[in-house]
Amino acid sequence: MDTLDQYSIIDEPDNLYENPSPPISREPVRTDFERLCEFSPKSEPDEYGWAEAEYTLALIHTERDMRQIQKRAADLRLKASCLRAQLYRLQAGRAAKELAAAELRVGRVNSSITRSGRQRYPSVRNALDLYGDRRTRYRGNLSVRLD
Repeated sequence: MDTLDQYSIIDEPDNLYENPSPPISREPVRTDFERLCEFSPKSEPDEYGWAEAEYTLALIHTERDMRQIQKRAADLRLKASCLRAQLYRLQAGRAAKELAAAELRVGRVNSSITRSGRQRYPSVRNALDLYGDRRTRYRGNLSVRLD
């Protein structure tokens, strides 16, 4: 069986409902540059033809360059948004660490206030409520953390 016959069998299905895709073209893919440069030896282009071909080729190259620039700009916008998201995550992590350190300092100050008995506030509970710390159980003058 000839190779062309094999391809024709593949390209022509028995039932179009099973394989509705069009047959594959065997022509080589030509670029716009190749299409512009196809001048027959019988009819050599004149100066106007060369100028038109160069102008069209310049337009094609300009469009290609603009597409590349637009793609690069889109890639850079995506990269900037990813980096911005990483920065926000990093800042949130640092803020969480600073908040934990501040809560720890507040806890130390509060425990030293309750141990020494020198209360600047009417009650320890009010002092802790000012700092937003409600995870403490009170026993006498000492406060015990629950977590």
